Amino acid sequence: MNPTGDNINNDPGGALAAGQLPDATIDWRLLLDASKHAMILLDRNLNVVYMNAPGRAIFSLPPNFPAPGDNAFFPDMLPAERRERAMPVLGEALNGREMLYETPYTHPGGSPVWYELNYRPLVNSTGVTGHILISVTDITEFKKNELTISKNEQRWKFVVEGDGNGVWEMNFLTREAYFSDLYKSMLGYGPEDVYDSTIRWKELIHPDDHARVVNLETLYENKVITQHSIEYRIRKKDGGYVWVLNRGMVMESLPDGCPLRIAGTQKDITNTKNAEEALRQSEERYYQMIDSIEDYAIMMLDPNGNVLNWNKGAEKIKGYKPWEIIGKNFLSFYRKEEIAAGIPQWLLDTARSTGRAVNEGWRVKKDGSRFWASAIITLVKDRDGSILGFSKITRDLTDQKSAQDKLIKSEHQFSSFMANTPTMNWIIDENAVFRYLNDPYMKAFNLTPEHVGKSIYEIFPAQICDEFVANNWKVWISGKAIETYEEGVGPGGRKQFYHTYKFPLPTENGIRLLGGVSLDLTQQRVLESELANEEDKRKREVIVAIIEAQEKERKNLAYELHDNVNQILTSSRLMLEVAAEKPDSYNKFVNNGLMYLQSAIQEVRRISHSLTPGTLSDIGLEDALEEVVNDINKSGQLVALYKKRILFPTRNVPADVQLTILRIVQEQLRNIIKHSGSETAAVILKCTPQRISVRIEDDGNGFNPMTAKKGLGLNGIYNRTEFFNGKVILLSEPGKGCILIIHIPMA
Repeated sequence: MNPTGDNINNDPGGALAAGQLPDATIDWRLLLDASKHAMILLDRNLNVVYMNAPGRAIFSLPPNFPAPGDNAFFPDMLPAERRERAMPVLGEALNGREMLYETPYTHPGGSPVWYELNYRPLVNSTGVTGHILISVTDITEFKKNELTISKNEQRWKFVVEGDGNGVWEMNFLTREAYFSDLYKSMLGYGPEDVYDSTIRWKELIHPDDHARVVNLETLYENKVITQHSIEYRIRKKDGGYVWVLNRGMVMESLPDGCPLRIAGTQKDITNTKNAEEALRQSEERYYQMIDSIEDYAIMMLDPNGNVLNWNKGAEKIKGYKPWEIIGKNFLSFYRKEEIAAGIPQWLLDTARSTGRAVNEGWRVKKDGSRFWASAIITLVKDRDGSILGFSKITRDLTDQKSAQDKLIKSEHQFSSFMANTPTMNWIIDENAVFRYLNDPYMKAFNLTPEHVGKSIYEIFPAQICDEFVANNWKVWISGKAIETYEEGVGPGGRKQFYHTYKFPLPTENGIRLLGGVSLDLTQQRVLESELANEEDKRKREVIVAIIEAQEKERKNLAYELHDNVNQILTSSRLMLEVAAEKPDSYNKFVNNGLMYLQSAIQEVRRISHSLTPGTLSDIGLEDALEEVVNDINKSGQLVALYKKRILFPTRNVPADVQLTILRIVQEQLRNIIKHSGSETAAVILKCTPQRISVRIEDDGNGFNPMTAKKGLGLNGIYNRTEFFNGKVILLSEPGKGCILIIHIPMA
């Protein structure tokens, strides 16, 4: 036992007191490993947290003991005859008392050994012992020699104690002192240094420790104690201080019982003290981290859903003081309709059966106001598997929910606009100011993004603008879309003719908005003029050809809108859903969603060019496919692998073929996520001088290609490939996944 009653460690946090070991640093492990003596760290439940190599050697344990997740109950590791004695000692240590005793032990198949055990409580600032540090020293040789050495040889009996122990002896009458070479070297002194006075020794004690160390002499002289064990700091020769463990006992007494000679050992425990300090600092950082989190409401529920504890984040988010809510059921956080629907009980039942329940919805604060909450309820069990209750972590996502709703509203506006836009498109307000212009529109009139925000009267002739604006007001007044044929002025002042669709959009801050789509009919007008001069039969043939071409173009356009625009918008929606599920990455996925919306605009531009397909000149096909795979991986819905074998530069592949490959990969990955049930997929791109190929495979549910009905997406893949004289190979069986291979020739 510690005769001074000193607290070995001050722990300001609560984690150690709760039997938890913060993982913010591993310095304490290195320090314990540096000790030559067996060091065992127990938590408050007497489970082994860590054991260095000498400790594992005593118990014949593997190097990885204890492994993560192990609940190594220390008393169970002891022989039955030692367990009864160890339990009271461990109890005293948990009560904050340092315990020191010697004990014999016989290893299986070996000879008896003696161990000195020191149980050191690690006490936090609230006075609760969070951990126990046990040091074990082999004193077998000391015990053997203690029985055989003579009285005159007793000054050497501590020499045989474990490595790193310096020997000292003091005569109470003469005040002469003896210090071994190892003792001196511990403080940086050599054997030749004179060091034979207790007065000199006292001068080296740290000022903060001096009084309690020197007071030991008084306790010996007054026959209050006959032995001691104390930790203190002592100055080295270089001026620095080391922590030492000093132990001693009366070796010879005067006739009146007063001590004549005491002897003992001193051990450098700086590493141990540093480990204790590392533990204390680590717990303090852990406690401060938990205490500083105010964005999460963290609480513990009993098996019936009653609140057991309450953190600052919970108080901030829900408005209850701890004494107002602890002991009450967590139904207090739910609206009446949710309680009636059984949602709270369903969450507990789900967590009880699956281990975890996740839910988002409106919750109620103490003042009756509501907030959008994301909650995770996790089942908590003890070592025996009995249910202790549930942990519940809630985050207030009201601001994110509001931003998400606004973004969805904006997407709906854009989707409404895109549903009516085959070519050039724009948004204009009631003041005749452009709010949006797509690339085909700006290209048709030699405009730049700087023209967005300007009045059309600053761009086009007033006469044309007046007719344009008049038609706009017809839309706003009627509230319905109209179809018109309007004139415009193209580059160089050339007159252009457009077939235009105009439709109303939701107002913004009380200002009317209008969306428009135009088809350039200038060439059609020229063709019509030429047809007027031809014979009637030729007219009919040309008209029939035009109609068939238009029908084919519309059919292709329908596929293109589904395969490209619709899929890109679906990807945008996926990003928004992921953003809602992963609030910590909200901005990132929202930005990805906006990126897909911009990609949709670019896709409309590609469609409007008809025979001039869009290109991937900005990033190239290889990087575009890698970006698609990375976005899928970031979404968390599928783990996709991307490989490529490039024997011919993909930049030399026709732009429309590159785009077709990209869209097919996007479509098939979305099919895998939606229909296959697979968790993994692979995309393999191969490019040779003869052809470009892509292979997309998964290990999902699979299907019978002969009987399965082809949807619009799969039809689109076939049509796209056949358009370039390519080949589609579809391999699948129920339960064996699916392999889709696309070959498109270069010529």
